[in-house]
Amino acid sequence: MKGNKHAVVSTRREALHIGIGPLLSTTVAVLTLLVACSISAAEMVVHVAPTGNDAADGSRAKPVASLIGARDAVRRLRADGKTGPVRVVVADGTYRIAEPLVLTPDDGGSAEVPVRYEAAPGAKPVFSGGRRITGFQRGENGLWVADVPGVAAGQWYFEQLWVGGRRAQRAMEPDTNWEEIARLPALPGSRQRARDPNIDPFFFEDVVETDLGKGRFRQTSTVSQEVMSLLTPLSLTQRADVQLSVSHSWSNTRRFISAIDADSRTITTEGGKALKPWNLWKDLAWGSKGYFHLENFLSALDEPGEWFLARDGKLYYKPRMGEDPASMEFVAPVAGKSLVIQGDPANGKFVEHVAFKGLTFHHTQWLTPAGGFGPGQAAAPLNEAAVMLDGARNVLFQDCEIAHVGTHGMWFRRGCSQSRVERCLFRDLGAGGVRIGEISIRSNTAEQTHHITLDNNIIQSGGRIIPEGVGVWIAHSYDNNVTHNDIGDFYYSGVSVGWTWGFGNSLAKRNNISYNHLHHLGQGRQSDLAGVYSLGISDGTVISHNVIHDVYCWGYGGWGLYPDEGSSNILYENNLVYNVSDGGFHQHFGRNNTVRNNILAFSEQEQVRGTAQKKAGDHLSFTFERNIVYFDQGELFGRNHQWGDDVRVNLKNNIYWRTDGKDLGFAGKSWDQWRAMGRDKEGSIIADPKFVDPEKRDFRFASDTVIKQTGFKPFDYSRAGVYGDAAWIALAKTTPNSN
Repeated sequence: MKGNKHAVVSTRREALHIGIGPLLSTTVAVLTLLVACSISAAEMVVHVAPTGNDAADGSRAKPVASLIGARDAVRRLRADGKTGPVRVVVADGTYRIAEPLVLTPDDGGSAEVPVRYEAAPGAKPVFSGGRRITGFQRGENGLWVADVPGVAAGQWYFEQLWVGGRRAQRAMEPDTNWEEIARLPALPGSRQRARDPNIDPFFFEDVVETDLGKGRFRQTSTVSQEVMSLLTPLSLTQRADVQLSVSHSWSNTRRFISAIDADSRTITTEGGKALKPWNLWKDLAWGSKGYFHLENFLSALDEPGEWFLARDGKLYYKPRMGEDPASMEFVAPVAGKSLVIQGDPANGKFVEHVAFKGLTFHHTQWLTPAGGFGPGQAAAPLNEAAVMLDGARNVLFQDCEIAHVGTHGMWFRRGCSQSRVERCLFRDLGAGGVRIGEISIRSNTAEQTHHITLDNNIIQSGGRIIPEGVGVWIAHSYDNNVTHNDIGDFYYSGVSVGWTWGFGNSLAKRNNISYNHLHHLGQGRQSDLAGVYSLGISDGTVISHNVIHDVYCWGYGGWGLYPDEGSSNILYENNLVYNVSDGGFHQHFGRNNTVRNNILAFSEQEQVRGTAQKKAGDHLSFTFERNIVYFDQGELFGRNHQWGDDVRVNLKNNIYWRTDGKDLGFAGKSWDQWRAMGRDKEGSIIADPKFVDPEKRDFRFASDTVIKQTGFKPFDYSRAGVYGDAAWIALAKTTPNSN
């Protein structure tokens, strides 16, 4: 038995040994794998510094010198098997770039292993696509001159220049700027403005366009003798660089001068079609052919702050009072873009889970194409932006700045979704601020852009080259949120939504435009614009709790809320609109819009307009209910022809008040006649709503006695605009025309 017992024990020990062996081996293998995975999944940190070297490894001790270098360092780490999250930390300083950072799908991350490009704590790194110009010497006639390397050899040319951090004006004639023109008084009883002898010569006497075939057209413009005398002394080479900039109702054309004829006083330009049926190079304000200016020739350099770059590389500048060009910073752009997200949505490849935090992008250029730049609403034909995104998903921009650019600021173009822009500053823009979507409808849903959020941003001072740029432009794109932004100092609309004229197919659905501060728009330069402008069928779109003010046009159409052709199924609610030229609300033609519980105050012309509803059919144009309309000039509902029988509206429970005691103006009818037509028959009253101090634009209520009669519900309009710390809120008020 003993032998058997020992045999059993031995057998058990052997069995135990045999069982433990594989277990230990497996455990060791698993632990080894876990350690390996832990190492490979550890966060990868790449450091960037102005003193770095892109050939370095990106460690804190050996930083790289650029974002491109950082991207490449990350690629090397991933090629070595590293799979963890990526954090690129950028030290303080100015980084000069000649080309943009380009990220492809392989450079993105995932929800578990995201990629971040961020400023180091306390740092504000600036990525400048510009080059400093030095060596200015005092020249003749009060001008300073510097030699710019590369220009004479044809290696570099630029059309923008920043002096001491400020965009400088390229030499132009006439010198009268738009701010001065906009301040010219209107003639008594007319929308035409008083004439200014300094700019009178800069109106076309006649314009003829000839079709040259293959999409090219020639414009032959008859001008004044004063204008011709500016051009005839120039050589052919000098004249070839002169640009003709023509102002239209809601767009602008730029052309190079191809020929002149002194005897017939004509200027010839060539390019795409420039004379559109709605923009015949005419000026609706002064009843003449269009206003234009000439730009970029040395003899036009006669005002402080102007500059001119000659083809021999000489840069001329006329300093402002107190400026010393020898000690100031001059920056001219080299790079066309700062950042490109280059996904391939058509093939299901996206750049995902990438964040940019605390980075500043400055100085990108735009060069006028050889054929010029043709007119296009909202600067839609300008297909460039400082930050371009295609196939971007779950991308975040936070606490970034985009400024001093020649084109648009940022464009979520094709196949972008689930991305956010938060607390970013956009300023000094050549055209628009942020663009979402495209002008065409992509049949492949993966190529459609949607679910983009712009929240708590400052977007100001745009249209500096292409004046029809828009603060935020949403074309064929859906489910976007534009909230709590401060958008101002543009020459066209603040927000534009939709891109279908009429009742055709549109992707602009369920967009939310709320709690924005939209101000100082148009500024007397463009026409047919608004704080919020829309086009096409827009099911589920909401425009609410916005504060819109100081919207002034050039010839006609400076509105607060403007549903243009085909705008349908939109809710306008709890908006405050005041200080506009043509009306708080205007619907061109559309159907089933609801305008409810808004305050519309102090328009110079009509307060509310509903123009003839062509293509109306048998449907309701809009419901206008529980609104307050408060004014001291113009008319309540405009002229009779704007409110014909084909304008099918439901007006009820509104409060109307005119402070000067004159007739309110019910489209040429009395109050009783108006109501007999079925308009405002239910619950509307003429009464003072009892604002606290409307003359000081305080639209809180001193009493709710009147508003209770119609069911108007007070709303807190102070919540519109940016939010957060006091410095950020104050910043929105320090940029031009912000109050």
